[in-house]
Amino acid sequence: MISEIAELLGRELRQADLLARIAGAKFGALLPQTDAAQGRLVCERLVHAVRQHVFPSHEVGEITLAVGCATYPSDSLESVD
Repeated sequence: MISEIAELLGRELRQADLLARIAGAKFGALLPQTDAAQGRLVCERLVHAVRQHVFPSHEVGEITLAVGCATYPSDSLESVD
């Protein structure tokens, strides 16, 4: 099911974006040249895609999705010059 979720999320991203499995069932995405407003829209698309997807009932319990958006350098504690 992890690979199915990865494929589902990847379809919602642009070719220049990078989706990576971080650990277990956690994923992260880098969205180059994306501001906070655009990032929030991507998060909404990802949530919508997972909610609308029909997973095989024999494989799925409850699926939860937590998303967040941060931009650099505005959300960083310090910038690197």
